[in-house]
Amino acid sequence: MAVVYLAILGVAVWTTVNYKQICAVICTLPRDIKGLVRLFKVFRLLKYYKLRNATVANIFDEMASRNPTKVLFYYEAQRWTNEPGSTSCTNRVSNYFQQEGFQKGDSVALFMENRPEFMCIWLGLSKIGVITALINTNLRLQSLDQSMKSVNCKAIIYNEELSYVLEELILNGSLAETQLYSLCSTSEAPSIALSVHLGKGLEEALDSPPENVSKSLKIAAEIIGLRARLPKAAVITNSRQFFILKIEDDDIIYTSLPLYHGAANMLGAGLSICCGVGLVIRKKFSASNFWADCVRYDVTVAQYIAQRLCRYLLAQPASAYDKTHKVRIMYGNGLRKEIWMDFVRRFGIPKINELYASTEGNCTMVNTEGKVGAVGFVPPYLNWLIPYQLVKVNELNGEPIRGKDGKYADQNASKSKVLENVFNKGDSYFRSGDILKKDIYDRFGDTFRWKSENVSTAEVESVLSAVCGLNDVIVFGVPVPGAEGRAGMAVIANQDGSLNLNALAKWVCKALPNYARPFFLRIVEDNVEKTGTCKLQKIVYQHQGYDIANIQDSKLYFLQGTTYVPLTQCLYNDIVQGKVRF
Repeated sequence: MAVVYLAILGVAVWTTVNYKQICAVICTLPRDIKGLVRLFKVFRLLKYYKLRNATVANIFDEMASRNPTKVLFYYEAQRWTNEPGSTSCTNRVSNYFQQEGFQKGDSVALFMENRPEFMCIWLGLSKIGVITALINTNLRLQSLDQSMKSVNCKAIIYNEELSYVLEELILNGSLAETQLYSLCSTSEAPSIALSVHLGKGLEEALDSPPENVSKSLKIAAEIIGLRARLPKAAVITNSRQFFILKIEDDDIIYTSLPLYHGAANMLGAGLSICCGVGLVIRKKFSASNFWADCVRYDVTVAQYIAQRLCRYLLAQPASAYDKTHKVRIMYGNGLRKEIWMDFVRRFGIPKINELYASTEGNCTMVNTEGKVGAVGFVPPYLNWLIPYQLVKVNELNGEPIRGKDGKYADQNASKSKVLENVFNKGDSYFRSGDILKKDIYDRFGDTFRWKSENVSTAEVESVLSAVCGLNDVIVFGVPVPGAEGRAGMAVIANQDGSLNLNALAKWVCKALPNYARPFFLRIVEDNVEKTGTCKLQKIVYQHQGYDIANIQDSKLYFLQGTTYVPLTQCLYNDIVQGKVRF
């Protein structure tokens, strides 16, 4: 290990010309070595499975055969062991749909709430090469119809509790040529007349491994599923199920996130399947039952997503479960710096692994050391191995700032996620669309530029949270006519009417420099809009901005001097006409 340490240090110093960077390399080298060891283990495992042309379904079967009596899925009072429970169910799914005529390359939409059968259907279909499109169960009518069409599904599998949603589409003339399969108990009948009773079909299907399966299923390139999203679906390959989080054989993972979402599907269920460890599946997230569930199921690893989920937990009354659980790691994304340590202290979490990833992206970073506020790290001397790069962008339009050599971004709509000729002629990079801030050690944050200064939205949100408590807070930049950059704007939830505007204005002016203060304030009396995984819908509010004509459900204010005043039509007109100085 000492030789490896010195070798990497030598390369790092040789490729680094800045004294501060050399110091940073020395300080972070132990972290980087640990990260490399984990990364190489994942690469080695992937290579092993690639050589065998193994899919995630194959790995699932292999893990199950090693420990057949081990519980894989925990759901309410149910315990699904590897064999015969989980393995038998996946084989029945494979044989049933193979008998129904489905074959490799077909797409089937899975419109189902969290339950063990969700995973068994997904794995069972993948054994015969059928692609499962994971549908957001919150979608309705036109949005749902468009999502179904975007994945060109041959059939829809749904749990009976969601039949009313599909009935709405049928009444509107949709799904006429799509076969429906209802997962309901054998004692019930599907409420949609044309639906096939999947419960009975699976009960009668063979539970032995499916025959005549294509031998061309490969772990690296073969599509195991799609996450239906507009305007087009995101592809999930077999290799995306592997993750560098350190998991022990006796760990039990807890996820209350929707399984249609990549975070739960890949980083939760995928991790469980590929590592052969138990997975606790909860139908829906419950803040009041979160820690009680962790105690009940002996959970050691738990998922979170978005700061809102963590805020929900912090807002709960103190409980005996807060620190009597066995959770050693919590991992996810969206835990804000301002509540990070409060969360760790209250619930006694030894380590938080904040990460950066996206379902459609090809980049994953993990804060393996638990550094507060960071989403991961990429050592600058390892770009040959980990080709992630941050490029400077224009905060006004999000476009990369090009050099004098005229390197440009491809503007074709179908390639809007690809940047070409970034560092060298002919190279191509996936464009995440996220704006991150890089310090000398790590990468984190979301920024906008105002008055020639970079403003960290996380830092401003942290300041506002000191006054707003656990209410939702979103900060972003909005364009102002005649002004350079973007002025700060904040959206704050105020359901109980407790927000004191005078105290907020006083604190903002005291705690923030002029360029970082939110000039525009939008008070939402209901919940701030969120996705199905509790992420705050920042982009929605950012697009609406402070347009007084299009915002009817909120109160708008403007910072005049040291006071927030109502944004009247007259004041709004003065702002858009450039008469108000900032």
